[in-house]
Amino acid sequence: MTSQHTLSAADFSSADLALSCNEISDERAAQKAKIQQANANINANRQNNEVAGAIGSLVFAPAYLATEGNYADKDAVKAAYARQDVLDRLAHFKSC
Repeated sequence: MTSQHTLSAADFSSADLALSCNEISDERAAQKAKIQQANANINANRQNNEVAGAIGSLVFAPAYLATEGNYADKDAVKAAYARQDVLDRLAHFKSC
């Protein structure tokens, strides 16, 4: 998709190459929904983490244990963006 690299079939798995334009579009929408849900989970925990952090810094150090790291959600966002990138390049390659 850039002037530095011309896309070819070798850039994609055989399973991805078998996808139709409609299937690519559907999967792109599903990845977008995953990103939105994971970000919503992260944002929902942000306030709780701020409260626990404030209490922990002022009163009770083990309160930090009550914070949510959202590691699974952050990993899900990272994976969904990576998949979205593959789907975007595939759609371009297939002229969808």
